[in-house]
Amino acid sequence: MFRILQLLCFLVCQTISGTSQTCTPPATNNCDEANILCSIDELNGFICQSVDYSNPTACLGGGTSCPNGVPHNSSWWAFVTDGGFISILVSFSGCWFDQGLQIGLVGACDCSQQIYCNSNCNLGGSITISGNLVPCKTYYLWVDGCNGDICTFNLSVSGGAPPKLSNFALSRTSPNPICVGCCDDFKVTPQPGGCEPEYVLSLIHI
Repeated sequence: MFRILQLLCFLVCQTISGTSQTCTPPATNNCDEANILCSIDELNGFICQSVDYSNPTACLGGGTSCPNGVPHNSSWWAFVTDGGFISILVSFSGCWFDQGLQIGLVGACDCSQQIYCNSNCNLGGSITISGNLVPCKTYYLWVDGCNGDICTFNLSVSGGAPPKLSNFALSRTSPNPICVGCCDDFKVTPQPGGCEPEYVLSLIHI
């Protein structure tokens, strides 16, 4: 009997240790640390699990655009798109504590510019996130376990293709007569579709 109990304990422990979060692309604990994906296509078919440790960083509670609910064990992803309507179907099951998930999508790490928020405790089934997005703007998706629950979830997405960028073109608009060739005002040719990417210009002295 003792050997049987040992074997059962080993199998249970192996099962629990094998359910720790191994998501690809990986999540981060904080919004401003999230790696920016080039589209939400990269999240299509994504399977993950809410984290099993305390990390109350989701946009829930007072002072946020989603005032109801309390964050517990949050995960973050970031992405840009070519804009327009997007839909993300989040299906989840196998919740350890029968509480469910809370999910949201915002346009800024201070939890403003809310696109979607579901602060209700949803056990099983699915949640659909949808909205119209601005081209090239970074958006942040968060997932939190209701009362710290740990659930397996997967994503199915539509829309949200990578931004379509034209070739980079830089022109000088107002030459500086004092220091010719430097300290001038430069203009970048606008991108199509209202896309406003962030450029970083590095000057190299030769």
